[in-house]
Amino acid sequence: MIRRPRATIRSPRLLGKKISKEEPAVGTLGGGVVVPCVGHFTQCGRRHAANEDRVVHSTLPAAMGMDETEMLSFQDMLSLKPEHINSEDVILAGVFDGHGGVGCVDYVSANLPKRIAEAVSKEKRTFDQLESAVMDGFKICEEDFMRHAMQTFDTSGCCALVALVHQNQLLISWAGDSRAVLYDGKYVEQLSLDHRASNQHEHRRIVENGGAVLNNRLQGVLSPSRSFGDIDVRVNSPEGVLISEPSVTIKLRLDESSIRKQQTFLILASDGVWDAFSNETACEIVLRALKTNGNNAEQAAARLVEDAAKVSSDDLSCVVITWSVVPWDRVSSESGGHDEGEKN
Repeated sequence: MIRRPRATIRSPRLLGKKISKEEPAVGTLGGGVVVPCVGHFTQCGRRHAANEDRVVHSTLPAAMGMDETEMLSFQDMLSLKPEHINSEDVILAGVFDGHGGVGCVDYVSANLPKRIAEAVSKEKRTFDQLESAVMDGFKICEEDFMRHAMQTFDTSGCCALVALVHQNQLLISWAGDSRAVLYDGKYVEQLSLDHRASNQHEHRRIVENGGAVLNNRLQGVLSPSRSFGDIDVRVNSPEGVLISEPSVTIKLRLDESSIRKQQTFLILASDGVWDAFSNETACEIVLRALKTNGNNAEQAAARLVEDAAKVSSDDLSCVVITWSVVPWDRVSSESGGHDEGEKN
């Protein structure tokens, strides 16, 4: 039985402490290298003719359509301090939950990873400095889509949940009611706070900006209180009522020794999954799947979605990120274990 922590939800803008130089380097303890492995699955709901969800899994250089060697010049590499991240080692995974059509979700799922990657690549950063780049990526993507939507009269919208993973460090950013949940081998921790009009904090923000919440819906229309697009709601609401500004959670170190001893994983899923299952039940499903299929994250994501589909008629999407230990004899000097680690 998965144990429930005293507090399962943390502040939507929790920033972790700075990494001490005395702490051991990530991925260097005995037995091999700890690497994140990603799997995803999406399924059209019974009540929809077409799936309006999208899932994305990439690295930052790949999101920009370039090789990692193009990201930094040789002189840049020489000037990097040890604590600066190498963008080729940052995995990006996202769940995009569309509504009212696929125009917005197609645009945002294709372009938000690019905008985040471009913002990250503009300057050398430590992992805890990526928040501003993510905020910029969301802002630019929203502005770009709004111009497109006004020209094409596209009134669709979408929620976005994006995780950046650098070895055993996490940054979660979201606008909307998709959710990120972490299981560390003992406890379940919700890393995001659903942006819904029924949420007390979001309700207050909406009202203070001149909007209304009717039947737990923003302006009586939208259940999520933050989203991309939805120009029909946005143009008929005061500024600041419907926004796409993300909240951000950063965890600067998952305990590596714990990862080596116990199953650790992150779930990113659209709201249909969480309407079907509690955080604890979802983690129990994923945990059982990982234990029975050799730590295969793709199969675990599929199992969670398929089980949720028995309860929910909504579109369902899920990303599972788990951590594996790649033995030293399988780690090449060129790949650093990344390619091996992503094979499940």
